[in-house]
Amino acid sequence: MPDSELPEVPPETKDWTWVLHERCPQCTLEAGVLTLAEIPAVIRAQVQVWPVVLLRGDVLDRPAQQVWSPLEYAAHTRDVLRLFTDRLALIRAEDEPTFADWDPNEAALAGGYHELDPETVGAEILASAETLAAAVEAVPPESAGRRGLRSDGAAFTVTTLMQYLVHDLVHHLWDVSGEPPGASAGATDGSDSLPEALQDTRPRAEVLQEAGAAEQVLDGGTSGGEATSPGVVAEQSEVGAGSPEVAAPQEPAPGAAGGASAEAPESGEVPEPPIQAFANRHRRVLGLLVAIICAVLAVAYVTVVPPTVTGTGFRAFLVRWTVPACWALIAGVALTWALSLRRQIVNGFAYAAVACWVVYLVARLV
Repeated sequence: MPDSELPEVPPETKDWTWVLHERCPQCTLEAGVLTLAEIPAVIRAQVQVWPVVLLRGDVLDRPAQQVWSPLEYAAHTRDVLRLFTDRLALIRAEDEPTFADWDPNEAALAGGYHELDPETVGAEILASAETLAAAVEAVPPESAGRRGLRSDGAAFTVTTLMQYLVHDLVHHLWDVSGEPPGASAGATDGSDSLPEALQDTRPRAEVLQEAGAAEQVLDGGTSGGEATSPGVVAEQSEVGAGSPEVAAPQEPAPGAAGGASAEAPESGEVPEPPIQAFANRHRRVLGLLVAIICAVLAVAYVTVVPPTVTGTGFRAFLVRWTVPACWALIAGVALTWALSLRRQIVNGFAYAAVACWVVYLVARLV
């Protein structure tokens, strides 16, 4: 059936950044416990099951009219891996960049997900996952705290961005299998379940040890016996009933609002203070409110408040106009911060406001 004849999947409206702080009740993953060092192995391990999923006879079948088929979820997973590779590169190249909006449903229509070749999509998922995993490995520890912003102002560090990505990978396998990570119902071939590290049920040392073992499996380093895919045995699981929603990193639903700073202590990053996290979550409202207040004060100092220094000299001119100019520049700081513009622009307004205030003080004192 052509994509144009398929029922439209409802757009995602949930804020999924909570998965950085809590265990997901559906896929059971607790993404916030993963460190940046663990994530490359998890990415590589997690995608190994997709080529097997795409061998299923029902790969084109939607479990419900408005729920993606396994092939559509697979194509979406491929595109999410590519999207997060681009976002990781952007975060490393620029200071607090704002990510461009991305709509998964539009991408599905434009990419003709339903008409793609399953074998090709499976190969593309593995290649895209390897590219992203290698990019994460190349991030130096001191860059783990670099931040990027979603268009709604939600802040992600390098680590929380990748934690968010891992949840997306795990959740979409749950979408097509109906089994949480680690569930073995229906698995009869002895395949390993997803590493328990993803559920944080063991000490960190065991987590890291298994993550390293997973890399050995993917590199063909197993001894004695055939390597098995550490993942849900999706080809032997039933597609989950109901309507698993598209938990994709779309804008502005996924990411979604909320500062993302659930960083594990081992990453070396200092968690975002609560006040700063609150400000980032509500930056648009707070920024616009402060900008309006400051703009009103600037106008008031020009039209209502009488000048504190009389005369027509240069000093009187400075005293008269630097105060409203300072309030106007502070309004500019608040507005550019609310709109998530580049840090250099925000800082430019801030430095100009400070300079204006210094000029006012000097003019008052001389």
